[in-house]
Amino acid sequence: MANFWWRFNKALVTTLLLGCCLQTLQAVTVSGLYKTTVPVASESATVQTAAFASALEQVLIKISGNSQIVSVSGINQALSNAVNYVQQYGYIEQAQNGQQQLMLNVTFTPAAINNLLRQSNQPIWGYNRPLLIAWVVVTDNQGTRVLTNNNLDPVATQLLQDAQDRGLPVILPTMDAVDAQYINPQVIQQNNLQVIQSASQRYQADGFFVANINATGAITSTWELVTSSKQQAWQVAGGTLLPAIKLGIDDISDALAVQYAVAVTPQTSQQIQMQVSNLEVATDYAKVQQYLMGLTGVTSVSVSSVNNDMATFNINLSSSLPAFVGQIKLGNRLLPVVQSTNNQQILSYQYNAS
Repeated sequence: MANFWWRFNKALVTTLLLGCCLQTLQAVTVSGLYKTTVPVASESATVQTAAFASALEQVLIKISGNSQIVSVSGINQALSNAVNYVQQYGYIEQAQNGQQQLMLNVTFTPAAINNLLRQSNQPIWGYNRPLLIAWVVVTDNQGTRVLTNNNLDPVATQLLQDAQDRGLPVILPTMDAVDAQYINPQVIQQNNLQVIQSASQRYQADGFFVANINATGAITSTWELVTSSKQQAWQVAGGTLLPAIKLGIDDISDALAVQYAVAVTPQTSQQIQMQVSNLEVATDYAKVQQYLMGLTGVTSVSVSSVNNDMATFNINLSSSLPAFVGQIKLGNRLLPVVQSTNNQQILSYQYNAS
C-alpha cells in the first residue's frame, strides 16, 4: 500500500480564516493509554508471550505517537521481554463476527513504559490530546455516504476503533438537520474547507480531518488534517477499505504526535516559576498542582508563595519549556495572562475552574 505525503499550502485568506476559527483548544483527557486488548487462540504460555509482545507494541505506539516504533533501536529487545512491563492482565470472551473470541486484556506499568521510551530517545504523548471531528465520505458498492455516529455502519465503527487504538479522540458528525445545512457528500468530495469548518464549530473540536474514499475498485483516497497550527494533506492508495482507513488514522496520529508528543530526557532538567491567579478556594490550589503534575515532563511541583487569589508554583521540568507551554495551550484549564512586569522568567496564568 502506497502512502504519499505532501505539504498543502492554501491561499493566505483561507489559512487565516481556518486558523482564527480554531484558536480555542478544548482537548480531551484520554484514559486507558497504557491498556490494550489483543485476540488470542488459547491461554497457553507460548500464546501469552506472543500476545504480550503484540500488546506492548500497541501501547508503545499509543504513547509515543510513532506507528513505526518497532524500527527504533532497543524496542525489539523490549518486545521480546514484554512480560517485564506488564502490570496486570486477564482473559475475557468477546463476540466478534457472530462468534466468541478469547481476548487478553493487558495493562502495562506507566513508569516502565515511559522509562523505556526515554531510554530509546522517543517522545511521550500525554493524556491531553486534541479532539477531532471526522468528515469522511465513502463510495463503495452501497453507494456514496458520509460516515456518521450511527454505530450500525461497520466502516464508521472501524474508524472509531482505529482512532481509539491510537489514543486519538475522534468523533463523527450526527448529520442531522443542522449538519445538513452545510454538509453533503459533494462538499466533502470538493474539499470545501471553509464550509466544513462552519459545520465543525458546533462540535467544539480542536480540529477536523476530511477523507474522500473511493472503494468501488482499487482503493483511492485523499485525506486532509486541519488544526489551528497544522494543515496537511496526503493520499492513500491500494489495498482494501478498512486497512486504508487504518492507515489514514495512523498518518493523522503520527502527524499530531510530531506536534504534541514531548521529548523527555534525564539530561534535560530545569526549574521554572509560574504564577496562577483566580484561585478562589483552597481546593483550587490542589487542582492546579495535580494538573501540572499530570503534564508530560513535569517531575515535581510545589507552592512557593500565596498572595490573595494568586499562588506561585516552582516546577521542575525534564522537557523543554516550549513543550511544557504547548501542553498547557492544548487545554483550557490555565489561560495565559499578559504580564504587566518585565519579569519574563515567571509564567503567568489564570485558573479556569469551568
